[in-house]
Amino acid sequence: MIFIGDRYTAGMTNGSRTADGRAGLYAEGQAFAFPYLLSTQVSNVLIDEDKNPVAYHQHIASESGSGYFELEQVTFRECDGEVVSESITNRPSNPDWANEFPTLPTLNNFGIPFLKVADLFDQDKLTENFFYNRMIPQGEMVDQYPELYETRTPTFVTLFLGVEDILAYAMNGGTLFSPNMTELETFKTNYGRLMDSIEVHAAEGFLGVVVNIPDVTDFPYFASIDPVLAQTEDCRQSGSTIFYRKDMNTNDVFVADENVRLMLSLQGRLGQENALGPAYGLTTDNPIPDQFVLDEEELMAITKQIEAYNITLDSLVNAKRGEGNEPRWILVDVNQKFAQLKFGLNEGGLQVDNSHLSGGVFSLDGLTFTPRGTALFSNAIIESLNKKSLRKVRIPTFNITNFPGVVFP
Repeated sequence: MIFIGDRYTAGMTNGSRTADGRAGLYAEGQAFAFPYLLSTQVSNVLIDEDKNPVAYHQHIASESGSGYFELEQVTFRECDGEVVSESITNRPSNPDWANEFPTLPTLNNFGIPFLKVADLFDQDKLTENFFYNRMIPQGEMVDQYPELYETRTPTFVTLFLGVEDILAYAMNGGTLFSPNMTELETFKTNYGRLMDSIEVHAAEGFLGVVVNIPDVTDFPYFASIDPVLAQTEDCRQSGSTIFYRKDMNTNDVFVADENVRLMLSLQGRLGQENALGPAYGLTTDNPIPDQFVLDEEELMAITKQIEAYNITLDSLVNAKRGEGNEPRWILVDVNQKFAQLKFGLNEGGLQVDNSHLSGGVFSLDGLTFTPRGTALFSNAIIESLNKKSLRKVRIPTFNITNFPGVVFP
């Protein structure tokens, strides 16, 4: 049983609100990583040839790990319950954690934050990734990502990759200086090679799961801020109009409406004085720079790329079948599941949505999951396994009410 992916597989949560921030990988958060939750359910059904439960091992960061954030104070608007302000505090990283390395042969979880499909077979790009280097035991050479698990013969595999190939572009506002989204041909070639590398070593009759890519522009990190109600305590009053610059090379200023997304990293900064003057974002003289905004064109580019990636994943899964046309891989459509969060979902009698803080699914960074969100994500995989697997198994889902959302002070 092995799990392959990026920050979500690794169990990152309550992390940084900047594209290059390392915070968010720590012991308490990793305890709710979806591979661990999934393994507790799947191992009861998928057992090894000796009829022993499948073990699960993950390289757990000691104590505070790379550091993380906690909610220190939050103020809600009485009229509608929306967040007016919040204060978060930084729990610094554990200095010893960066020098702790795993024993690869025992690992099941190979999740590496910031791992892109584009970088899977590029040694230079991989070694630029701090978290990748930390997965390599000292003295060993690993040129390509699949070498991490090449000695394993898994019976069950999940792949959840591709979000990082979008996020760096999106979190930098889609500007000319943003890292490009991975080209579709590179994505297709590398993902196919990844699947091949698993099949070469997998046990006979293994089951593979490919999780597609949710639309990250619906995550609360990229929230639309109502310009009428922004910065006001009374929902009946007119709030302040928010202004932004669409292009850093021009002085053209635009009004932020429902067709744009503003970064969560702006939280607490709107209306404040900065180096350019007072009332940041609330005057045409001090608009929000375009790197903190996704306009309509940039949003469309992102959603189209995600759609193209997901069509590719569907094609790769359908092309890989065993004897008798039996599917060797199952596609899990979390994109459809998470798209429903915009309208709210009732799960086990509990209402969840994609709202920042109060929605229950996303952690403080607005990108990664709370334990409740992880349980919801795990259920989406389990439901697909129960429906699509030819093994006629029934894997129990989680009651998400047993898992906390954002912890309020």
